[in-house]
Amino acid sequence: MQIAEILARLADLGVPAGRITLICIGEHPGIARFGGLGELTARQLRELPHTNACARLTPAALELATRAWAAFRAPAPEGLGAIAAARLGELRFLGEAFDRLGREYPATRDGLSLTERRVLAAVADGAPDAGTAFVQAQARETRPYMGDSTCFARMDRMAEGPYPLLRLDPPGRPVQRATPVHLTDSGALVLAGQADQVALNGIDRWIGGVHLHGHHVPWRWDDGTETIVHLPGRT
Repeated sequence: MQIAEILARLADLGVPAGRITLICIGEHPGIARFGGLGELTARQLRELPHTNACARLTPAALELATRAWAAFRAPAPEGLGAIAAARLGELRFLGEAFDRLGREYPATRDGLSLTERRVLAAVADGAPDAGTAFVQAQARETRPYMGDSTCFARMDRMAEGPYPLLRLDPPGRPVQRATPVHLTDSGALVLAGQADQVALNGIDRWIGGVHLHGHHVPWRWDDGTETIVHLPGRT
């Protein structure tokens, strides 16, 4: 998302694609489950411009990044699917990133985002505290997706509302790494697909330019089609 924003801004400034060089890698020799450039030493970073990881952008890549940023900022998510399906060598992770973004929409089956479902599953499997639940949830990601503080804030919200999905010990304090977490009865029902999180507790969340608000949001993620769908009769 950050790369798409930067490239879109460069395009707005009229910078030609040929003047932009991008270094973007998803793996590095000798590092299992590579998480990003921050894991590399200074020497390894210096070597990257001389490898295939370094690419000068094409006009097609700059155009795709511009469309991606516009789709992300739009007030409705209809354009996200086309970006998720896009494949272009210079922006090899863009489609994957937008596919993962779509899965943060509440699912049709339980009203949970993928992050929320994985956190609840980790707690149900015995994670005793927020830090452990975060590590276990993120271990299921194909690539690093969310930092711990962002995930802890999500856990805070999951412990609120008329029917909290998580119980914190002690309650009422911001979630930290060592905060004990427990699955509530409502959380167990939602995790089993027997109740809907949005219907129970409502939602107030921005995903890019889309504001999901209330107990009957129109946009949902459909696991069957792996797309964002618009529910009939909802605006």
